[in-house]
Amino acid sequence: MQTRLNYFNINILQKLDDANPPDDIEDPKAYSIEEAKQKAEHDKMMKDAEEKKKEVRRHITKMRRMFKQLLEQNDSLPNHLRLHKDVSLF
Repeated sequence: MQTRLNYFNINILQKLDDANPPDDIEDPKAYSIEEAKQKAEHDKMMKDAEEKKKEVRRHITKMRRMFKQLLEQNDSLPNHLRLHKDVSLF
């Protein structure tokens, strides 16, 4: 029974293919299926990379704000408690 159904399905698909053969793509600029897949993967990689860059830039901006606040706090301290800018912490 299963063999008969498979044969029937294949026979119908063959008739559909024979009735409406696919058109050839004649545009020389059109992507092949593989090229389209590679381009989609590349586009996704580029999008992910841009998102990562944005995330890093946001983090850097946040760190700069925090550093500026620390500098302002340091400047507001009495002179004998301040960290001097010429002192290296590392």
